[in-house]
Amino acid sequence: MAPQSIPILRNDEIPKDDVLDRHDSHPIKQGHLKKHIMKIAVLMTCYNRVDTTLCCLQHLFACEWPEGSVFEVWLVDDASPDATGVKVKRAYPSVNIVPGTGKSYWCGGMRLAWKAAVQNREYDAFIWLNDDTFLSPDAIGILASSAEKTSYDSIIVGAVCDPVAKHATYGFTGNPPRDPDGSLSPIRCTETMNGNIVFIPRAVWLKIGGLRDCFTHGFGDTDYGFRALKAGIGIYLTPKFVGECQTNGIQSWTDGKLPFSQRWRLLHSPKGCPPGQFLRMVQVAHPFTWLKFVAKLYWRVVFPARRNKD
Repeated sequence: MAPQSIPILRNDEIPKDDVLDRHDSHPIKQGHLKKHIMKIAVLMTCYNRVDTTLCCLQHLFACEWPEGSVFEVWLVDDASPDATGVKVKRAYPSVNIVPGTGKSYWCGGMRLAWKAAVQNREYDAFIWLNDDTFLSPDAIGILASSAEKTSYDSIIVGAVCDPVAKHATYGFTGNPPRDPDGSLSPIRCTETMNGNIVFIPRAVWLKIGGLRDCFTHGFGDTDYGFRALKAGIGIYLTPKFVGECQTNGIQSWTDGKLPFSQRWRLLHSPKGCPPGQFLRMVQVAHPFTWLKFVAKLYWRVVFPARRNKD
């Protein structure tokens, strides 16, 4: 049976609305970077925060891209009540809008965007981009040049920082996350990767595929890093920050101010830390010691950190 094609919102399906501005074209800003021609798919998913999504796209389209490169954006709108997809399509007609189910969450939305992209064109690379991550003008150039230095067979993770503190919020995981040090740094054994802004060459995708179906919202990016390392694929952090993104704050299922029943319910929610999905991720990285990580998970929800009670 042939794979089912994914519907895409066309320009003629957009309701007319004179209140919203429309820009007919968004040419790629080309800097003085001389790289080989690449076809790049930017993969995004969003839900009901149109202003944030539009701001993210504004920063993306303002980036300097390697000379001669072409990129296409594949954005899943997960049935947003604020009609994010329609409003994005008016402002950025070149963006491919893929309708979500309303229950896609991050992993499901990114899988859908990825599937739609590969069904429509053969790309040389893929970029994951969270819609709350605002790129610097040189972000794509840094990612592309870093990928070239690793012969396009490694994952390049963009380091992003808090807009005020200017310290890392996402990139390589850690406590705290690691700030870039000016060099293209390989991942450490105690780290994995966040999916806020990630450059994935085609060779990596051909080797390990996309995000696994077993993940709903979280864990997919972390799991992808574990799988890449297990397959012998390098993962590197950009030598400098490539954008800004505020942290989402502490996970509420560990909040000692909440009653246990609520923490338990939040733990098992899609945006919490569903134990079954957590187990699937941990088993990749720790096939022989996964039980202690699951035990620690339940310990944290039963006995939340004292600092959360203050």
